[in-house]
Amino acid sequence: MTANPRPGEKDVVRVLIVDDDTWTARALAQTITASGQIEVVAHAHEGSAAVELFRAHRPDVVLMDVSMPRGMNGIDATERIMRNDAEAKIILITTSCPSLALRRALASGALGAVAKDAPADVLVDVVLSVMAGPSSATLREQTAELLHAVDASTGTDHPVPRLTAAELQTLQLLARGWNYEEIAAHLVISVNTVKTHTSHLRQKLDARNLQQLLVTARAYRFIDPP
Repeated sequence: MTANPRPGEKDVVRVLIVDDDTWTARALAQTITASGQIEVVAHAHEGSAAVELFRAHRPDVVLMDVSMPRGMNGIDATERIMRNDAEAKIILITTSCPSLALRRALASGALGAVAKDAPADVLVDVVLSVMAGPSSATLREQTAELLHAVDASTGTDHPVPRLTAAELQTLQLLARGWNYEEIAAHLVISVNTVKTHTSHLRQKLDARNLQQLLVTARAYRFIDPP
């Protein structure tokens, strides 16, 4: 069997849509494919099917519903897919979701989250932009807004992590897109020290990758919106 092309080998972004509501899945597919830059390779309506379809199609991006009442939910499906492929690009989609569930899904390895009823241009931009690199400004902004909305609606009050001055400086420079070497030179510290600060930041903000780190940092107002 010939392997499907990996990201960067072709212009069209191949997407797997996972949503328990068939009409919602179709509407999302119609919205994002209208751009002409995205192809929906399959629909799944519960988590275990999503895992199998991911293995079969190797899509570039997965749009994953968080809450699915039948079968495996989006959190468990995200965890399973990420265990099978650490490079998988998963974007959570939701209309309403408990704060803890959304945060757990992000911690599972999803790059971020976007509302299902977001404008068409936002949905398309989110899908296309995550292919360009690990840090999509549109996705960071959408995720931070979604987390703020669900926290406000549920009255959740998460304790603000305590960051050292060095960690905060490192975080602010990471948000500007600086790499470890640039940060080390600017702060006059070693690259290993920058990596240590970044590791501590990920632990304190419960972030699995840079995308999640910046999203959570903006939700806590450590850094400004993009």
